[in-house]
Amino acid sequence: MKVRKVFNILLVVVLLLLIIGCGKKNDDNNDNDNNDSDDNKEKVTYRITASSSVEVGKGLSETANIQVYEGIKKVENPLEYIIVTIDNGSIATFDNGFVGGLEIGNTLMTITCKKDKSIQKVVSITVKEPDSGEVKEYPIEATFGELKDTMTVSETQYIEFEYTCDGEVTEEITSSNEDVISIKKTEDGKYKVVPENKGESTITVALYSSSDNKVKEYNIQVFSNFSPITYELYGGVLPEGAPTEYEEGFNTELMNPVKPGYTFLGWTVGSTGTDYVTAVPENITGPVKIYANWKID
Repeated sequence: MKVRKVFNILLVVVLLLLIIGCGKKNDDNNDNDNNDSDDNKEKVTYRITASSSVEVGKGLSETANIQVYEGIKKVENPLEYIIVTIDNGSIATFDNGFVGGLEIGNTLMTITCKKDKSIQKVVSITVKEPDSGEVKEYPIEATFGELKDTMTVSETQYIEFEYTCDGEVTEEITSSNEDVISIKKTEDGKYKVVPENKGESTITVALYSSSDNKVKEYNIQVFSNFSPITYELYGGVLPEGAPTEYEEGFNTELMNPVKPGYTFLGWTVGSTGTDYVTAVPENITGPVKIYANWKID
């Protein structure tokens, strides 16, 4: 009886171990299946297609036909998914999907997927002299803003224009008389009209592509701007003909006053200080007050 009882206990223990082992194996299998499912769900493949080689004339542009696929779906804005590098940037450039020819020669362009940098496409680029029969048409659509046709020497204004073109566009903004008006390009790329002297000048805005151009001209007259001068004489008297206004942007000579028993030291623009001036400074604009300075004899 004892032997049989021990046998039954051992049999129960073996059965329990078998049940526990099978359960653990199933859990492991389920975990593996879940991991495989997660991996398959998260893994997205990317593919880049482009021309294997691009021939472009010097000074012209040519598309590289770049497309990016996310899985089997073509993305809408492929340029947002790629990084483009060119081995020799003095031969060719890449801008907005187009390869531009700079100098005659050969180089390579590498297109790398931002999402998976192991995915790349290498394109061979050849820049050659353009043949007259193969020059592409790149029309320019442009709109130009208006400019005031009269200005004073203390005023400035900005040239405004917009354009679209599938090719490269060169901007040329010039003044026919830079002694009268100069053109300054600001840090944010705007063109500023700056009067320098009285006179007349023609501002020309020219846009050029390889096959088109748009030109706009503005004739501008620059006048002087006169502002009043008032004097604080402290008992002195101005000589006849002393100026009562000055021309902004230009030195206007001042005349010395007289005051019995005093020596005139000089004019100052402020009521205090000893920075004496003999003319209204060029950088002054608007109404100005001039102060006489005296010393007792």
